[in-house]
Amino acid sequence: KTFKMTQSTFLLIAAVIPILFGLVMMFIPNKMLANSLTTPADLNTQSVTQWVGFGVFTIGLITFLSRNDAGSDALKAIMIGNIVFHGLGLCFDIYHHHKAVMKLSGLITGLVPHTLLIIGFVYFLNKLV
Repeated sequence: KTFKMTQSTFLLIAAVIPILFGLVMMFIPNKMLANSLTTPADLNTQSVTQWVGFGVFTIGLITFLSRNDAGSDALKAIMIGNIVFHGLGLCFDIYHHHKAVMKLSGLITGLVPHTLLIIGFVYFLNKLV
């Protein structure tokens, strides 16, 4: 028996990833920053990471709450919002790595989930339209 990814399963996975990232950003920002930045993080950097973390967490929560939606306009908006969110994340990760602000490990930690989630959201959005 082969596994077929359903929209609901994808949305669950797509929710868990930012929820986990958001929790790390909010409660142990120094761990994420140590993996990502080429310079040591100070209190200001950690504070901004926490501010961004609650937004990332909330996007994951909204995605989680939409997981059983069969295809409403609201779900399409959530999917488009996620595509934009992950697309911008991907662009800024690449930019910051190019500017030598972000380590390769931080780039990879961002590239992999952002890319896979963009592909998934585009795929399931196209199935709705």
